[in-house]
Amino acid sequence: MWSNQCLIHENLKKYLWLILVFLLTVVLIQGCSIKDKTPAGESNLDGETAPDTYRFTLWEGGGFTGLTTGFSLSADGRVTHWQRFKGQADSVLWTEEGHAAPIDTLRIQLEESGALEMQYNESGNMTAGITYEHTDKKYLWTWKHTGSADEVPEPLRSWRQKAIDFCQSLYQK
Repeated sequence: MWSNQCLIHENLKKYLWLILVFLLTVVLIQGCSIKDKTPAGESNLDGETAPDTYRFTLWEGGGFTGLTTGFSLSADGRVTHWQRFKGQADSVLWTEEGHAAPIDTLRIQLEESGALEMQYNESGNMTAGITYEHTDKKYLWTWKHTGSADEVPEPLRSWRQKAIDFCQSLYQK
């Protein structure tokens, strides 16, 4: 009888270890994937954009930490640099206002680049993307992010670099 109780106890320990390993595997896999690809700042939108407004969001992130960082550029000249950990609220790192003309130049360059006719939707452990909302349309391009400029699809590659350089120049003032 004593040996039967020990055998049951050993089987129960093995079963609990299997459950623990399974749960840890699920948590690890979930933590390394981007499920919510909505860039920060867009959660505040009501689904409609006024006809004379537009907005760009450039972002990258994911991985084990789930950290996503990016820039949001609005037609009214506001540029916001933000970050977000998966499952947490956005953190604004800085905001600059009064830059409508250069942002409009970026809009024109994007529209003339041919990117609006292109669809690009890839993701990886780390993912980067651009969202462009104008009038009643929303464009989203995503790609695997490894840190190489070559991973960004043309014609977005040079446009994205110009936009990031513009945003970073505001912070360096």
